[in-house]
Amino acid sequence: MEQKQRRTRIIFQLLGFYVLFQFFWWAFHIIQLHGEIFALQHQLNVDDPAYMAAYELYQKKVWMVAGEGAVFMLLLIVGMWRIAATMKKEAALTKQERNFTLAITHELKTPVATLRLFLETMQSRELTKDQQEKILSDAVNETHRLDHLVENILLSKRLEQKADAQKGVVNLSRVVEERAMKLKHVLCADHLFSLKVVGDCVVNGDQLELESLLTNLIDNARKYTPSGSEIEVNVFPRNNEIILAVGDRGPGIPKEERMNVFKKFYRVGNEDTRNSKGTGLGLYIVSRIAHQHNGTVGILERPGGGAIFEVAFPKNAK
Repeated sequence: MEQKQRRTRIIFQLLGFYVLFQFFWWAFHIIQLHGEIFALQHQLNVDDPAYMAAYELYQKKVWMVAGEGAVFMLLLIVGMWRIAATMKKEAALTKQERNFTLAITHELKTPVATLRLFLETMQSRELTKDQQEKILSDAVNETHRLDHLVENILLSKRLEQKADAQKGVVNLSRVVEERAMKLKHVLCADHLFSLKVVGDCVVNGDQLELESLLTNLIDNARKYTPSGSEIEVNVFPRNNEIILAVGDRGPGIPKEERMNVFKKFYRVGNEDTRNSKGTGLGLYIVSRIAHQHNGTVGILERPGGGAIFEVAFPKNAK
């Protein structure tokens, strides 16, 4: 697909250059031909008083043709540039959708295959109670993972349609405490988990969307933080804002990539060779929810390595 798009762009560029070249070539020859005609008329009708009037009319027509040609050339160049930009955008979108298809296929197949393996194991073997509990616990975690994936797909479509959120007064401190403790066991069982929340940080928002925002931030931190390393979640007031910050111990994000990671389907690297899991929807959802709550989201470097994703919400006026 990418090779076909590249060939199409090359053919389009060659065609555009050929059209421009032919335009200048024929314009030059038409003006030159008219000049030769008037030169011959001048030689044949040296004393003709109408010659000067005809020559002045000829000059006006030359300038008229040149002006119309310049406008045509400008429109042609602008049109070619817009078409080329659209083709480039479509190629990038096609690549992103391809990456998403590859990622979503893997993300859907993995928990389903794991659940099937758990069930087949319990069906075909005599297991101790401890073994059964371990398998059931892992199975529940896989269903949470599958549920989170489906929820993200549905939520991204709802956010794109700009559906009105059910906003109200939300105690973000309480929401983060309750949700983070659940996610600690579901997503971050292999990591150190630090939770620091200042009480009664109140915002105006949709509680379900805020929970989804936190889930995606913690899930993103979990993907890139090595096992045994710390994931840190903080909620605190700052000036007239309430800050929700999630820090990881991953490789960090280069400054030139920090705005791109919030684009839909965008993931650094090639989907065929990437080791980290994901679909490219999580941080996009974080950005959209923050925007719908009149908030901002940014990325900071974490001391000691890693990144901090910081979401700032307007403080609710009590």
